[in-house]
Amino acid sequence: MNEDLPMMDFPAIAYALRLYLQEAMDLLSQKLGIADPDISFDRDVQGRNATGIFDVYQFQNQTQILYVSPIALRLSKLSRIPTADLAGDLVDELYGLGEERYPEIKRYFNIKVAERGWIHWHLSDLAISAWLQRLVEGERGGRGKKEKIYSLTPPLPPTPPHSRLSQGVASQDSAIFAIQYAHARCCSLLRMAHREGAIALAEADPETTPTHWCIVSPKAIPWLTGEKKLRLVHPAERTLICSLFVLLDTLYCPSSSERAIDWQKIALDLGQTFETFYSRCRIWGELKTEDPSLSQARLGLFAATQPFLRLLLEDFLAVSAPLEL
Repeated sequence: MNEDLPMMDFPAIAYALRLYLQEAMDLLSQKLGIADPDISFDRDVQGRNATGIFDVYQFQNQTQILYVSPIALRLSKLSRIPTADLAGDLVDELYGLGEERYPEIKRYFNIKVAERGWIHWHLSDLAISAWLQRLVEGERGGRGKKEKIYSLTPPLPPTPPHSRLSQGVASQDSAIFAIQYAHARCCSLLRMAHREGAIALAEADPETTPTHWCIVSPKAIPWLTGEKKLRLVHPAERTLICSLFVLLDTLYCPSSSERAIDWQKIALDLGQTFETFYSRCRIWGELKTEDPSLSQARLGLFAATQPFLRLLLEDFLAVSAPLEL
């Protein structure tokens, strides 16, 4: 079990990486005596980054989750320092921050300089499990009271100006139903797991259930094996995890691009990714008996996905999020 998992204080991975890069660049500017590019990172506006200097992008393959940053390429022109040298110095500063202010940097990331001076952030299995646990819990007890870990309160209004919905009434109706169906299936399967004793929900009654389905047993989902390796290695599992992380980044740390965000497409893609995961990754039958920890980890993905589907349906698409159909 991984009950002592450390929690991060930021709402999204990209948000944290931008903050680390901003602070590392500030330190490096002072040491090298280079002009401050006068680019600030405002924590109070969900990390909006109008210039794009601190943008980070997620890449995913079958074995790892990777974030990349082109900051050295963009700032080398301002500082007249070779890109590779600037990238190497930034990585040194980032690890220095890990020693002094942000210990999670060394625990959660392997940071390297790649070709052309791109900075690569490889997420460790511990990092992935920590973020998944954060999504599942939402709140946890601490010092005699509930401590807020994160909120899925949208940082943008329900129909943001910088957004759009897919066109066509018929296609919209079909897409909305598919998203609602995925949400209802997710809720139904969580209640079934509760009834069968695979997990315990804080509130399983469809009439009184809260927005966030909270798993109270096991206290911490067994994301990791005894060797501290992530149990969720199936491609469908990794794809769903990446989709959840990207959605967090989109909600709390939008890119500098002026392109409108199609929330209906995002919600539909998440629903389809969830359905693919469920169809390809068993939870019941022999698995529940022979490998209950893997079964619980997969149910943890259900609990992590459900509040996102509900948020997108109710707050961004302005439709109901049914618990059953």
